[in-house]
Amino acid sequence: MLERCQEIELSKGTKELLLKISSASIDRCLGSVRRQSPPGLSTTKPGSLLKNLIPVDTFTAWNEERPGFMEIDLVAY
Repeated sequence: MLERCQEIELSKGTKELLLKISSASIDRCLGSVRRQSPPGLSTTKPGSLLKNLIPVDTFTAWNEERPGFMEIDLVAY
């Protein structure tokens, strides 16, 4: 979706690798990064206090009531 919205540019090789990788492989690749932070430690907290004050690029419809809805704060990373 980020590529389609021109928010990221991927080489052909990188795109092919990303489309092939399994979720288990991603977990293994991120294992060392995840172990560096204590479990549950986050720099941001969920909430709606500022949601209407900060412009957000959502890439899809914003529907908190739909099963499977997820918010991700990429700024903290």
